[in-house]
Order: sequence, then structure tokens, then C-alpha cells
Amino acid sequence: MLTADVRVEEFDVTDWLALTGLLARAPSPRGRSGGLFVVLDQGRVAKAWSTVKGRLAPGDAVLSGPLADAAERHGARWAARLERRVVPHVVDGFAVTLTPGDDMFAQAMKFVEVLRELSEAGAVETYPRDFRRLHAKERLLRRLVDVLCPVGKTLLFGAFDRGSVSTSVALHRRKDGFDRVVGPATVRREMGLVSGDFSRDARGLARAVELSVGPLALGCFAEVHVFHRLLADATPGAWASAVAAREVVFHPLAPALAIPLGVDVGRAAVAVARDWAGRLGVSSLFGDASPLRPALDRVRDLSGSAEIERRLGFDPVAMLSELFGQNR
Repeated sequence: MLTADVRVEEFDVTDWLALTGLLARAPSPRGRSGGLFVVLDQGRVAKAWSTVKGRLAPGDAVLSGPLADAAERHGARWAARLERRVVPHVVDGFAVTLTPGDDMFAQAMKFVEVLRELSEAGAVETYPRDFRRLHAKERLLRRLVDVLCPVGKTLLFGAFDRGSVSTSVALHRRKDGFDRVVGPATVRREMGLVSGDFSRDARGLARAVELSVGPLALGCFAEVHVFHRLLADATPGAWASAVAAREVVFHPLAPALAIPLGVDVGRAAVAVARDWAGRLGVSSLFGDASPLRPALDRVRDLSGSAEIERRLGFDPVAMLSELFGQNR
């Protein structure tokens, strides 16, 4: 959703390196990182390479076996395998769907759809997500963007390190997409003195961006080491727990995030309370006859999306499932 005349400003080399280093996912707890590509020629491995290790020997028997085994053998987070003859079909199928008015966002959605169709035909194999179950709906994605960042507003991402702004990026949106990508060079000066507490300094960063870029729709702030941990952590509820512990700060907290995060934290709290009650021998408090039963049922049922949908006007859980449905 970038405009044709998008401006990238207020970044220097250090800021770019800090931003790319922050967003680059760390290796998983099992030591996996990067991806694996395998190209076949009539069923035999013709080429193979890892985004981390480089070119691999095509004679390795594991490359022609189950893709999950190949990914584990070469320490890859994800893997893709396809026949050489499929490559022109990917390029041609993508080119046919494009129209002159498509922005980068629309092009990405159409490319995903081409890959999904080829996966359904058995021409492309992927791990760990099966592209046959992937349905990227451009209209729904744009609606989600509309909720998180209305026209004329700004999205802000800020990372702090040892009491100062390590890096930040602000995305300003106009009607036809994001037209400004703004780094931290100016806002560092406009923030003035910092307190060393990122949760307090985050408001100063937000205010500086509002003055120099535009009104803030949503800002996400945390320390660098917290972002590194969360980007490498696939545990459900990890982000919600970090928000509850004030390791991650959203400001202002939009309803589209506040309600799902509240549900996640509430359910986690109930699980912890049930565990402690069992250790203390008062687990009956969580039984069917407990006076707490109505409240507990409310926390459990809230995730059923009826209340969330009523508050937001749409169901974000169903939307994300529709957009990025995957094997369970």
C-alpha cells in the first residue's frame, strides 16, 4: 500500500542497519533460521540452496524426501520445492493478473494467489505452511489496514536501547496508500531529554512524530532485546503477555488490538489462577457449582468473537483466519 511517490526520509545508515537487524528474526529455539529452496527436474533434484548456507549438493537424498525432514536437516525455518518447468508458469500467471493500477500490496496478494493455485495443482510444495490453505483476500487486508490506520493517520514502531531510541519508523497514510516512511533522525532531537524508562519515553517519541509526521493512529514500543525475543518466540499469547507485563507498549491502544489482547490476557490469568487453586487445594472454586463460574464462562466465551464483532463491527479472528488460514 505504498504510493507511487512515496518518500523515505530521516534515515541514515546506522538507523537502517538497526531497523533491519531488529526485524530479522533470530534463530528458533531449535536452532533453525532462513529458508530452503529445492528445484526439481522431472522429479530429480537439480538445484538446492539455503538462504543461510548457500548452494547445497543436489545429491543429498534428504532433499527428495519429506520436505519437513529436509528443512530440519539443513536447519531451515521454511522450505519450498517445485519443478523447474513450473517457474515460467509462476511468472506468466502473475503477469496475467496484473493491472496498471495495482500497487505493491495488490501485487503481493495476486502473487500469493498464483502460488496457492499451483500448490493445489501439486506443482509447488511448501513447509511448514501449506499454500493450498492460504487465502489472501486483498479487500479484507485493506479493511484491516483501514481499522488500524485511517487515512491521514500515522503508524509508528519504536525500539529503545539503554535508555535511548535505537531506531524507529513512522508510516503516514493518505487515501491511496502510505506516502511517507520516516526514520528517527529528526524525532530524536525533538524528543529532548529522555528519562531512561522506555515506557515514559515512548510518549515523547509519539508526540515528536505527531508534530513532524502526523496524528498517530497506533504506536508500538519496546526495548530491542524484547523485540528480539518476541520475534523468535512462536508461543501463542507471547505478545499479549508482554503487553500485560508492560514490556511492550501500544499508544494509543486501538480497539482492534485492545479487545483481542484483553481476551488473551484474561484467559491466561484464568489458567494461572486455576493452576494455583489446584496447588492450594481449592480447585472447587473453578468447578461447575462455583460462584465464579459465570465470570469464568464469560472470559472463555468472549473469544467466541460475538462480543468482539459487536464492538468492532467485524470479527478480527475470523478475518485473520480467512486471510491466513493454515493447517491446524
